[in-house]
Amino acid sequence: MRGNPKRYSTKQDIENGLAEFPEQTKAYLQGLLDDRYRIIASEELPQGNEGQHNPPLLRVRDGGSEMDAEGNVIVQHLWQETWEEDPNCMLFRMGLTVEEVEAMISG
Repeated sequence: MRGNPKRYSTKQDIENGLAEFPEQTKAYLQGLLDDRYRIIASEELPQGNEGQHNPPLLRVRDGGSEMDAEGNVIVQHLWQETWEEDPNCMLFRMGLTVEEVEAMISG
């Protein structure tokens, strides 16, 4: 192998990268930590409920409206969205934990 790898696929790749290219690998690990969250639409809100607003953790997304022939809104679809840790993010798919990655970055 020549130079810093473009991708890491396994925990062993990370360990090899830390030995050969510590700064670049630590930057990659920091990116994995930063990208482990995503927005999840948790539930459709009942009609008339405005939902909870607490950016960036909670937000309400407009899912569109149903209109009658005159263009009046009959039903507005709102979704409650939350900012949560994604169990399928690359960090976890590689078999790493948050604690392990933080130790690798600081060590």
